[in-house]
Amino acid sequence: MYNMLWDKQSGIGNYPISFKDYTYLPARGTVEINRDSFVITSNTSTSNLLEVNTKTKVLPAYKVKIEGTSTIKEGNLKWRITTTAAVTTYIDIFEDGIYDIPAAPQTEEAAYSGWCISKYNETVNVKVTLLAIDDITDAIVLNGIDNFGKVIDVPIWKDYTICALRKWLYTASVDNGIGVGSLVSKSKVGQDGAFIAEQSFLLNPNKTASYNFGAGNSSLLNDKINEKSFAIQTKYTYGINRQTLSVGSGLDTNTLWFGTVRDNDTRFSYLALWNLMLFPYTMSNFILERQLKKYKLGSLYPDNSPAVSRKMPSFPADCLWKDNVSGGSLPVADPAVLHISLQAGNTPEYLLL
Repeated sequence: MYNMLWDKQSGIGNYPISFKDYTYLPARGTVEINRDSFVITSNTSTSNLLEVNTKTKVLPAYKVKIEGTSTIKEGNLKWRITTTAAVTTYIDIFEDGIYDIPAAPQTEEAAYSGWCISKYNETVNVKVTLLAIDDITDAIVLNGIDNFGKVIDVPIWKDYTICALRKWLYTASVDNGIGVGSLVSKSKVGQDGAFIAEQSFLLNPNKTASYNFGAGNSSLLNDKINEKSFAIQTKYTYGINRQTLSVGSGLDTNTLWFGTVRDNDTRFSYLALWNLMLFPYTMSNFILERQLKKYKLGSLYPDNSPAVSRKMPSFPADCLWKDNVSGGSLPVADPAVLHISLQAGNTPEYLLL
């Protein structure tokens, strides 16, 4: 991975700020500060324990979970902002819960926004935890500015399947005529590489574009492109509904990029990735689902099972029917629901469910 900050919206999780953006004033109390939380254990002043000068630094709105307010014996926890006109606004926090903290606007003169406790307390145990945007805490997040990944010495493929659990984090279409940095790419110079997957992001209707051995494929519909969902592309199809792709004559390369198209490209992707599987052959949804279950990576059908054809196969006259409960033999029949069990011998057994 390249240019990763491992902080905020560049690393693991999608966070609007870092608490390390605040200035800690140890003379006013004791605070343990982490990227996504801080714990107050004492305060010897009613002034800010953590603060930012809004003349030089502006923080966006964020959401926090607060615990331990009952340990404050005197006063209460506060978030406050003071403007250059000496107007102070407070959010008083008397009990544990989830709180929305507003953005602090920039000021022309020095002014301060921060966290404090309204009265002195020798001992407290208050924990403030930053909540991730859209609850994305366990995915790699690329910031869409300069983050990307690169793998060299990748095998040359004549066929492939991509299956990635991802969420594009843009809130509006990226309609710039050149697309975004892609989900994954194997294109070194253009018109080459096995694929450039999801290389545009458009809403209403939700769609993307991909390249397939150098052939462009636009207007690929995906109503879940802005949701946490699986992106699937093979040499022949895109999406869980298997939209047909044009196949070009370009040659594959030995390099893979994640979040950009190729080296020295200015296009980058703002997305969260939970997992990515690549295979050197085309796979059906059925086989992909088995791989996802095998590695406990989720399901292509999180809300319901895929439709199954009710058309019954024909069976050889010498097949054996067995009751799945008793194990006893049954006369030849056409059951409505069955399970085919492959046996080592020449005669398969068809088990009633």
